[in-house]
Amino acid sequence: MLDREFVLDKCLGQGGSSRVYFANHPHTDKNYAVKILRKDKGISHKRGVQILQEEHDRMQLLQGHPNILKSFGTFHDGELISDLGLTSVMYNVLELAENGTSSHFIRKSGGLGENLVKFPFVQI
Repeated sequence: MLDREFVLDKCLGQGGSSRVYFANHPHTDKNYAVKILRKDKGISHKRGVQILQEEHDRMQLLQGHPNILKSFGTFHDGELISDLGLTSVMYNVLELAENGTSSHFIRKSGGLGENLVKFPFVQI
């Protein structure tokens, strides 16, 4: 359980500095993606706050675009309760991409033809 607000389930993916988990907010029964900074990467608290806040701010600027996920908030002093005990974490709560990420789609489909690739790049 994350901050006694979100029940975390499977890991949806990971990057160089974070892991993204499927999360449910039991009080509203809404699903989210929660990006948690990885402790094993040795990121300082100050740098972690900066990384998460910059990501949130960029997503807020682009929030009007239908193909950009929403960021609902950045939390710098979160508590993750697990079988291993209580862990201090920093995280962002994001809109869940119900159909998965672009990279998952590309891996599943075996690649995209030039005509299909042009469309999203023109939008970007």
